[in-house]
Amino acid sequence: MNTQRVHYREGQRLRAADLQAEQAYHAGARRRHHLGGHTWGIVYGLAPAVAGGQLVVQPGLAVDGYGRELLLAEATAVDPADLSAALVDAGVSGGGPADLWLVLAATLDAAGRRWRDEAALHVTAAAPGLAPPPPFDVPQADLDVAFWQALPERPFPIFLGRLTDTAALAIDLAGRPYAALVGESVVTPDGGARLQLADGPRGRFTIDLLGRRALHLSDMDGLTTATVRGDVALAVEPPDDPRPHTFDSLGYPQPMPQPAAPRPWSLYRTEVPSLGPDGQPTADPPIAELRLELFNPGSEGNPALQRLSIGFVDDKKIWRSCLSMSADGGLEVGGVVIIEGEAVEMPIPADPSDPRFFELMLGTFQNSLAAAGDRLAPPLLEPQIVVNLADSDPKPGGAVKYQVRAHNGATQPVSMVSVTALVVKPDKTSEGPTELLNLTGLPGETTSDPSDEQTINLPNREGSLLITATVTAFTANFEAITRSATVEMSIRNPDVN
Repeated sequence: MNTQRVHYREGQRLRAADLQAEQAYHAGARRRHHLGGHTWGIVYGLAPAVAGGQLVVQPGLAVDGYGRELLLAEATAVDPADLSAALVDAGVSGGGPADLWLVLAATLDAAGRRWRDEAALHVTAAAPGLAPPPPFDVPQADLDVAFWQALPERPFPIFLGRLTDTAALAIDLAGRPYAALVGESVVTPDGGARLQLADGPRGRFTIDLLGRRALHLSDMDGLTTATVRGDVALAVEPPDDPRPHTFDSLGYPQPMPQPAAPRPWSLYRTEVPSLGPDGQPTADPPIAELRLELFNPGSEGNPALQRLSIGFVDDKKIWRSCLSMSADGGLEVGGVVIIEGEAVEMPIPADPSDPRFFELMLGTFQNSLAAAGDRLAPPLLEPQIVVNLADSDPKPGGAVKYQVRAHNGATQPVSMVSVTALVVKPDKTSEGPTELLNLTGLPGETTSDPSDEQTINLPNREGSLLITATVTAFTANFEAITRSATVEMSIRNPDVN
């Protein structure tokens, strides 16, 4: 500590230096108080505006970089003649841009008995490319002055705004420096709420309510992450509020680069390149995407159990999902879908286990029969089931071995040949359908090689064993055809007559 204060005693003769030291002690303490808990800048108001064709500075308060107060108790209009003269002195002409500043000016009255501290408006030519401009005639080191040392008495201007057109008095308020809190924690008097701040390369911002974290902001690798515990609502003023208001959306104004690693359960905006039919990037502008990224457990779990669900809670407090999407690409809609536009159905994949695939093939096959006439007259494509009883024990508790083939009895070739088998055992349990053959094509009047040998383990029960083979394929004009064949055999205990 290097501050000094006057030591008073009875009968002491006070000199001007003693009274000046008393003033300096209190003024220095006040200035250090301003800079110790806050940064310098505008505390309230002081916005330049235009009223009645004149430049007007609104009332307000600022603290300069040396801890001194700059106070305007009422709105102050600038005389146009004074503004013109100031612009000429600053070298601004032809309606060029100019910066407006507020500077502390101390003047002594005519009697030499009172100092008058005034906040004076100052004009300079706008610094090109600088927003906000640094305070003029202030050393760089004083922009963050060590407030515990002796504070200078020289001017420290505060930037109020920029006249982008001095002739038309067009004002830009961007870049105004505002006084900010310096500290790590703000607590309400009853201790129910706390604002926690942290400085450093991974700054944090936390709001606690009743001892529980409600909002937490952190910076990780240049990306701000927000964690909210509880509901998030976007609200506007009440409908009867006479003030004009708008409802703003929740969004991301600037896209971020595509993450190098997955970011499960996050919402972000990014851009992806436009791709051509060959899958390569084109010269078209990139596509902007707003992504909500889910977690996909891969082979370690079931991605269908990771879902984004949009819905509501009904009057019975039960969650009703209107739309849900799982990490495996599944989409479920719980309600009526109304499409205003064109709905395009994607091609159904050739998956024998997909019932839509069988329905499509059956419908196409029936239409093809009616249109093609004798060209597709049966038998065109037939499955063959070969049961190897010589290597089997067809009795209860035994096993049956079989193979399947596809036979094209027509002269025209077929493509995408698939043979599946469905097994129904004596105890009425079923296995399949299981795909046993998958061929790219089968020439006319040709029988395929047999599939791998299959083994059916029989239950310890007598009855009938059914093996149904279904073969599907496509003709040269992409018409689907299908055929089925069934083999039935009795399973009996040979020891029982």
